[in-house]
Amino acid sequence: MLFAMSLMTSCGSTKIYMARYDVGLTSVEAPSNAKDPYGNVKITKVEEETTGDKNEVLLINKYEYSDKFIGITWIYNTTQFEFELKNISGHTLKINWDDVTFMDYSGNISRVMHKGVKYTEREASQGSISIPKDGRLQEIIVPNSNVYFSKGVSGYIPAQWKQSAIIPCYFNSKEDMEKAISNKVWIGRSVRILLPIEIEGVKNDYTFVFTVNGTY
Repeated sequence: MLFAMSLMTSCGSTKIYMARYDVGLTSVEAPSNAKDPYGNVKITKVEEETTGDKNEVLLINKYEYSDKFIGITWIYNTTQFEFELKNISGHTLKINWDDVTFMDYSGNISRVMHKGVKYTEREASQGSISIPKDGRLQEIIVPNSNVYFSKGVSGYIPAQWKQSAIIPCYFNSKEDMEKAISNKVWIGRSVRILLPIEIEGVKNDYTFVFTVNGTY
């Protein structure tokens, strides 16, 4: 699915075109030093429909991973990943946000932001959170390297903090967008999220691999 949006500049109205990519969870590198075997591991794709800003019907793909300790659902949302983590281990889980990292499609590593973190404090220590048994955590992950401050255009666009798309999807012309899609420039590219989870005092390094499967 393709979108066009208008931005006001000093030269008038400029259209920006956007391609919607299906970025899905394709594999999970579970830690080998876990205290107990992980049991049955499963990745499931769930398709859902939602309503857009102009009441158009949009398709959203959710990706679910589960083992004997956690159940986690991921959604790719252009500039960030959204997830819900369910603790099914029977023990308290812990996430140290300073240990969470993002690797982009070129192999570049970045720290991440989560809910409640100010843009100006994104490089500071972000602490940790504990999830009691049967608890759920709803969070987001934003790569720090994708956050920048835009000075805007005087009288037209205000200065503001912005987030770059995780997979480049904005184009200045419809032709450039269609060329990138037809040439499958981004199809097959992968990004990774390292999400260490402490289980009974043992830090388990979960690595979630997301791949561009295609466009909607």
